[in-house]
Amino acid sequence: SLQLWQDEVRGRFDAILQYDPPIVAQILPTRMMYGDEQNEISVIGQNFGRVSDGAVVKISGIDGDTPCLNTVYTSDSSLLCSTPRRSIERGYVQVVVGQQVSARSGDWQIIVITDIPDYYQCALGDSCADCCRSRCELGALRKHAATGRTHEECNKQCYLYCGNMMQKAGAPTSFKIGPQPPSGSIIPLIWQAPEDTGGARILRYSVAYTIEGELEQVSHTLDASTSFVISGLMANTLLRSIVVRAETRFGMGHPSQILEVSTGNPTVASAARDLKATSISRSSISIAWKPAADSGGDVVLRYWISYTVGSDMRTISVPGQVLSHTFAKLDRQTTIQDIAVAVENSAGLGVESESLTVTTLPSSAPTISRLSDTTTLAGESTAPQAAYVFDAETDADNLVLRAKSANADLAPSQAVSIEGIGNTRFVVVTPTAGKTGKSMITLTVLDEDGLQASSSFFVTVNAAWQQAWPTRGLVSGGTTVTIAGGGFELTGVEYSCRFSSGMMSAQVVASVASVSRLLCGSPTWTYTATETEISILADDREMPYSEAGQTAHAVPVFLFQEVWYSIS
Repeated sequence: SLQLWQDEVRGRFDAILQYDPPIVAQILPTRMMYGDEQNEISVIGQNFGRVSDGAVVKISGIDGDTPCLNTVYTSDSSLLCSTPRRSIERGYVQVVVGQQVSARSGDWQIIVITDIPDYYQCALGDSCADCCRSRCELGALRKHAATGRTHEECNKQCYLYCGNMMQKAGAPTSFKIGPQPPSGSIIPLIWQAPEDTGGARILRYSVAYTIEGELEQVSHTLDASTSFVISGLMANTLLRSIVVRAETRFGMGHPSQILEVSTGNPTVASAARDLKATSISRSSISIAWKPAADSGGDVVLRYWISYTVGSDMRTISVPGQVLSHTFAKLDRQTTIQDIAVAVENSAGLGVESESLTVTTLPSSAPTISRLSDTTTLAGESTAPQAAYVFDAETDADNLVLRAKSANADLAPSQAVSIEGIGNTRFVVVTPTAGKTGKSMITLTVLDEDGLQASSSFFVTVNAAWQQAWPTRGLVSGGTTVTIAGGGFELTGVEYSCRFSSGMMSAQVVASVASVSRLLCGSPTWTYTATETEISILADDREMPYSEAGQTAHAVPVFLFQEVWYSIS
């Protein structure tokens, strides 16, 4: 566009008498400490006019505008400002020329003037960065302005301030191939540290190289060691532009001399790395490994796995892209010894890895739940109880459950009935008829490996009577009634039979014929055709009645009748 000059300040053609407003593009520095000395900042931009236009620099803060103590005109694009001796937290630096004022365009126009010791007082030397970060963060804390970003912000500001004194390290010297010659897949490099480190400690070295036809690749040493191995290369690969640089806190140093070298022909690979067992069960062992550090510069054709079982030495192979193997269908506690892996490529079979020996796990014993102690009456079976069995290796249907009684006279082992399949089995004990007492029943579960587990419970059989016969007799009495049951004491207990009907009852003494039988004579009864209930007492305490062999909930009865009734 067409420009005109009016008093050396450029103006637009359509407004010759109107100056273009000044523009502030940069101020240096952006932070300083005020004191007795006079501090100056450089204001760089354009449209500052000429000396006679009287350009003035002012700082606009939150507490108003403050002009510089003195503004020195340098050129149409540069002014010097003597800053005021007061704190200004964040002030915009603006230039006033005539009636035109530069705009507030961005953070690059902001200056901070403070009485806190500032990093701008740090000497521009090797310790500048440390001094600057310390003072920057201290100032933020003293002003209660520290935030989570303070450290990051101070790093940035100190890099900008100290950047003009940062020295790059010189080039490493004596850069060459070594100490061994290249192989099919690796190129070893050695060098010496640069004579000039730029006044800073060397952190590490970067090694850059380009494989023909590919982009540049950069690798790094882990520390300041002066050697590096470029690995993982294919045989007969040309590497160009190999250079090494020292890295310090001031950045990347100057490059070394350039090398160009090629890998050799394929060689046998080094050993597979980190061979280990990844999974061990009772019937299998899984192993895995990492590729060889040096593949010999060739594709891995296959991995050979050698191992020994007992005295039998065996070898198997897996494809080159496979890095694991599982030994399956093994017996419990089988030991595989001297497992090792070797790498095969076109140059031949490499050395074996370090070996390892692994043993499969032993079989675990089955488990069985605990059963509660139970009580029953003589002649009756126990209520069914559930026993839960489990084994990690043997299928539940193949688990064998057996029972043993500690009191074979009361309840022999064959009197313990076990029903059901799978994990749930039901146990019923049927004591010997007429027997009372207590017995421990032990249940044992066995798996296919012969391992077992046991659980015990007690069965208590209490005395009881079950039947009475005959069930009728004469009202004149004298009919012998036999009481069948179990647990009758031969001595020491007095038994009696009681016949009851409504409000009437009669009780007679019973004799003990055996532990399972009582005898008592029917009493004289007043009324004919009367059905009475029978109950048995032991020392005047009523004995429990067992319904075994009777109709459910039936009550034993005895019918009194006349002679003519029985004849008819």
